[in-house]
Amino acid sequence: SAMTSRRYSGELYYNVLPGRLIITNFIIRENEIGFSLVSATGEHGRWEAESGKPALIQSDGSYVAKNVNATNNGETLSHPWDIVFRIEDENIGHDIEVSGELRENGETYEFEGELKPDNQGSRGEQVTELRKQAAKS
Repeated sequence: SAMTSRRYSGELYYNVLPGRLIITNFIIRENEIGFSLVSATGEHGRWEAESGKPALIQSDGSYVAKNVNATNNGETLSHPWDIVFRIEDENIGHDIEVSGELRENGETYEFEGELKPDNQGSRGEQVTELRKQAAKS
């Protein structure tokens, strides 16, 4: 495709819940976003989204991943997530603004924040640090 995939990582913050989404991979392709993330909230603990299910572009320009299973120390969430991402602003080579919501069992949790581009040089350190955070229980 004409557009190469663009990789980002970082943290997005819930608007209401005390917590965050730790995004170790966020790969924007032509019609989808591939992602790896951990939802970390004091109330609900740390849940890691199963990888491999991309968020697909919708007619309104958002990206949606449906029925995403999440696990916590081998336990699987009883209600899979639907995750919506909106890219507010993308200027190649700079941070991007992302907002969206995680829907679980009829509840909607909005989130937003900025993700950093994964430059080859800094990517290693940045992702290693995020993985460390994602692994903390």
